[in-house]
Amino acid sequence: MKDIRWFAGALALLGVFAVISALTGPLPAAPPLSVRGAGPDGALVLWRWLEQSGYPVRQVLSDPIRPEGVDVLFVLSPLTPYSRQEAERVRDWVRAGNTLVVAGMPFMVNDLLEPYGVSVAYFTGGVEPYTPAAPTLVAPPFDAVYLGAQYKVVTDRADAVVHLAAASAPVLVSFNEERGTVWVLGGGYPFSNRGLRDPASARLVLNLLAGAAEDARIGFDEARHGFSGAPASLFDWFVGTAPGWGILAAVALTMGYLALRGRRFGRALPLPESRVRREPVEYIQAMANLFRRSGQRKAMLDHYGRQLRRRLSERYALDPRLSDAGLVQAVARRDPAADAAELGRLLKRLSSGRAGEYELVGIALEVDSWLRKLN
Repeated sequence: MKDIRWFAGALALLGVFAVISALTGPLPAAPPLSVRGAGPDGALVLWRWLEQSGYPVRQVLSDPIRPEGVDVLFVLSPLTPYSRQEAERVRDWVRAGNTLVVAGMPFMVNDLLEPYGVSVAYFTGGVEPYTPAAPTLVAPPFDAVYLGAQYKVVTDRADAVVHLAAASAPVLVSFNEERGTVWVLGGGYPFSNRGLRDPASARLVLNLLAGAAEDARIGFDEARHGFSGAPASLFDWFVGTAPGWGILAAVALTMGYLALRGRRFGRALPLPESRVRREPVEYIQAMANLFRRSGQRKAMLDHYGRQLRRRLSERYALDPRLSDAGLVQAVARRDPAADAAELGRLLKRLSSGRAGEYELVGIALEVDSWLRKLN
């Protein structure tokens, strides 16, 4: 029970420490191009700038993605790919007259771009900054922009407009999808906090929004950055939230404690053979063996002599400190039937202090015989 109390106290302290750490500790670093990231690779500056420009800005946290409720959707460097159903839902949303801006790694965004016959692929890159290939980015115009391009845009669409290219490899392309517009970039540097320090990056972002209304609602897919709304199930809550992690850690700690202690859920039961008590004769035999191994025969003779004198003094009301001869005479006066000669010989042998092993056994038997007689 003491161990259990200590363990329960440790769990309570661990829970309090976890809560305090979660409340006072710094927030985890946001991934690149997340609007929650304040570092150089984050996109918080883009969020604040668009808000100050009068655009209603929100985070799209639904997983699977549901772009309804926004007019412009930025998909910037997602960490997980999209399903076919999600890609088709976004395509239908674009066809309704909305704008989609995509920049990310091929195996993360190609499933989203597949319904348009467009994909991105790795390439060796080119000398940056890039100069517009045609006078299409004029709202507002700029001379050159650093894109941080790592990918090229691959498409056979005849209506795709190449705005920036590196050694004949398109790195910024746009095309219409019925009433909507899709922008695909080979790099996301202009959207980052560091990139927006360059006026050309801000001008490029304004060109991407040129076809949207002045009060267009702008959304950022933050669910693909690991920030989602309420968990969809209890399992998601356990594996995707800090309280759930705490509960799982407590369960794992409890199971580990029980396993290391070697106990089941209850008090350990002793084996039947361990519950059998020893017989008194076993203790006597053990003491005899110890005396025998020690070889202290004089101490054993003194022990038997004290036992015999104590019993004689109790039986005949004598002083146990009498000499051997005085003790024998006193016993003979009190009990004429007692064999005084045999008692004298026994007391002499006990007082000698020397006896072999077999002789010692014989003396012990004689003392035991006298003790039985005196009872």
